[in-house]
Amino acid sequence: MYTPTIRAQGNTWESKISVDGMKCYACVNKIKQQIYKRFPNSRVDADFANKSFTLRFKEKPDNLNLITEGIAQLGFKTRAYYNKAFREELIFLGVAGYAAGNVMLMSIAEYIGTIDAPFDTLLRYISLCLTSYSIIFAAKPIWQSALSGLRCKKFEVDLGILLGVVGAYTFSCWNVLHEGEVYFDSVALVIFLILSGRFIRNRKLEQASQDLSEPMSSDPEFTYLLEGSEPKIIHTSSLKSGDKILVRPGDMIPVESIVESGTGYVDYSSINGESERQLIKEGISLPSGAFSIDGAFSLRCLADGKSGFFNRSKVIMDELLYKKGEWQNKANFVAKWFVYALAFSVLTIILFKVGGSYQESVRRSIALLLVACPCALGFGIPLVLSRAINELSENGVIVQNVQALERILQCKDVVFDKTGTLTTPSLELKQVKIHNQTVNIHRLARAIGHYSQHHVTQALAQWALKDKRSLVDPLKVNDVRETPGKGLLLTGSEGIIKLGKPSFTCGVCSHIGDVHLNIDGACIMSFELGESLADAVESTFEFFRKRNKRLYILSGDVKKRTIKLADNLGIDEAKILSQQSPEDKLNFALNKKFLMVGNGLNDMMAFSASRVSIAVKGSQPLARNKADFFLNNASLDGVAKVYRVGEQLNLVLKKLYTFSFIYNACTLLGASMGLVNPLVAAILMPLSSLGTIKLASTWPKGS
Repeated sequence: MYTPTIRAQGNTWESKISVDGMKCYACVNKIKQQIYKRFPNSRVDADFANKSFTLRFKEKPDNLNLITEGIAQLGFKTRAYYNKAFREELIFLGVAGYAAGNVMLMSIAEYIGTIDAPFDTLLRYISLCLTSYSIIFAAKPIWQSALSGLRCKKFEVDLGILLGVVGAYTFSCWNVLHEGEVYFDSVALVIFLILSGRFIRNRKLEQASQDLSEPMSSDPEFTYLLEGSEPKIIHTSSLKSGDKILVRPGDMIPVESIVESGTGYVDYSSINGESERQLIKEGISLPSGAFSIDGAFSLRCLADGKSGFFNRSKVIMDELLYKKGEWQNKANFVAKWFVYALAFSVLTIILFKVGGSYQESVRRSIALLLVACPCALGFGIPLVLSRAINELSENGVIVQNVQALERILQCKDVVFDKTGTLTTPSLELKQVKIHNQTVNIHRLARAIGHYSQHHVTQALAQWALKDKRSLVDPLKVNDVRETPGKGLLLTGSEGIIKLGKPSFTCGVCSHIGDVHLNIDGACIMSFELGESLADAVESTFEFFRKRNKRLYILSGDVKKRTIKLADNLGIDEAKILSQQSPEDKLNFALNKKFLMVGNGLNDMMAFSASRVSIAVKGSQPLARNKADFFLNNASLDGVAKVYRVGEQLNLVLKKLYTFSFIYNACTLLGASMGLVNPLVAAILMPLSSLGTIKLASTWPKGS
C-alpha cells in the first residue's frame, strides 16, 4: 500500500496524493469525508481534473497510512502525486519539437535543391510521417479546443489555426504523390510554436500559485453532526432544522443556530466587516457565516443547510461566475469572423475557378490557408499573458484569472472594502495616557492578553509587545470574568484589575479615553481605540484619481468609523456605504463595471458580481479563492500594479491584433489574386510567427 509523503510548507505540513477511479464530484466528497474522519483538523483541497488531493495539517501527522486505508475502503486506489496536465503538455510539446526540428532539417536539402531524386522522395515521406504524427498526436489540445468550441457553437482561435495547418498538410500530402511542393516544415513549426506559447503561460500560472502560502482553515462544505456516540461528518447543505452540530475553533457557523453548550469567542467580521469579537455562552443565537475563534460549541440548528451562508453564497457565486465566464474575449471574437472570411474566400476561389483553372484555384486556396493561419492569436497572446503573469508575480500579486487582465480597463469605478483592506486588520491604541508610573503597565497589558480574545485586550497586548518592559514574568491570575459590552475583570496577584468602559472600571473618572485600566479602584491608564491606514492607501487612491476613476468605500462597519476614514482619504459622502451586509454588497456590484477590492466573506459574492476582483493580504481563504487576483504582500500598491499591468497588456494585445489584421488582409488579398504562391506562403508563415514573438516580447513601460 502506498504511503503518502509529507513536507513542511511555511507553518503547516502538506501532503499530495493522486487517486485512481474518481468519476464525479460525489466521489470527491466521499474521499474528503474519509480524510476528515481520520484527521478532523486538516484541510483538504481537491483537483478533480488531475484526480488529486492536497492535504494540509497544522501539526505533522503520525500515520498517513490511515488516509490510504480509508480511501481503499471506498474502492479507490491511492498513489504518488503527479500533475497529469503538466505531464501531458510536456509530452505533446516534446513530440511537436522533435517533429518540427527533424522536418526542418530535411527541408533544407530540398530548398537547396542538390539532393538526388530517390533520397528526395525518401525525405518527403519521412517528413510526411513526422508531420502526420505531430498533427494527429501533438496537436491534440488544439483539436480538442476547436471541436469543443464547435460543440458549443463558438469559434475558437484554434479552429482558424487548424484550417491553415490541415489545408497545408493535405495539399502537401497530395504533392508528395505528384512530386509538387510540400510545406511540412511550416506546418510542424506552427504546431510547435503554438504549444510552446501555451506551455510557458501555464507554467507561469502554476509558479504564481505555488508562491502563495495557503493559510489553514476548516472546510465549511462539511459539518460535524452530533448523532450517536461520535460526531458524523455530513455535507453542510443536508443539515435540517433541529439537528445538533459540533463547531470547533476555526470553524464557520454553517446555519443560524443556538448555543446549547460551550463557551468562547466568535468573530462576526466575516458578516459585517467590523473587527470585533464577542464572548458566546449557552442560549445565545449565532448567525450563519460567523467564525468560532477559540471555543468548541454544541449548537442546535434553527434553519436547514440550504439556507446557510456558505451554501447560499455558493449558489449565487456559481451563477455569477458562469455568466462572467461567458464573456467572449477579443481573440475568439476575431477568430469567429476570421473563420467566416476564410471559408467564404476558399469556397469562392474554388467554385468560380479563380485563376482560370481548377488546379490554379486549388493552389491559390492552399496559399490562402497557409498565410492566413492566425499565429498572432494562437501563440502570441499566451506569450504576452505569460509576461504579464510573471510581472505581477515578481511584485507579490497572484493571478487567479488571467482573463481579468484584459477586462480591467473596462472598470469605470473602483470599490474598496474598509476594515482589513483600507485599514489594518486589528485596532490600535491611540492617545495613550499612563496615570501611574510605578506600575509596570506593559507587563500587565501583555498578561491581560492571555486571558481574553476580545479585540480591546488583543490591541492592548500588541501595544505592550512593542516595549521591552513587557518581557517580564507573566501575571498570575486566579479568576477571569467578562461582561459583554462592558469590560473584563481579573483577580490575581496584583489585586482586582478592570479593563473596559469608564462606567465599568472607574464609575466616575476625570481621565479622557474610551477604555480605562483600573487596579483596586485606581485608574492607571486610559486610551482610545482607532484604525490605522494600510500601506500605500493614499498613493493607490491618487493613482486611480489620475485615471479619472470614481472611488467608493463599501463597508460592513458602522457609519461613524466609515465616514471618518473617508474624510481622511477625500472621498465624498455620497460614495460611502456603511453597515452593508453581503447581500447589500452583491446588489451594489451587480450589472456594474466595478473593480472590487476586499478581504472578507462579506465581499465574496460582490467579488463574483464585479468585472474584476482583488483580494488583499490576510483575506479569508474562501473570499480569496473567488477573487481574480490576490495580493501576497501587505501593501495596497499591488492594486495599482494590477491595473498598470492590465494597461500594458492591453496595449501589446492591440499591437498584436493590428499586426494580425494587416498581415492577414494583405496576404489574403495577395493569395486570392495569385500574387502569393504556396511556396511564398510557407515562408511567410514562420516569418509572421517571428514577428508575433517580437511584438509579444516588447513590453511597454508603465506610467
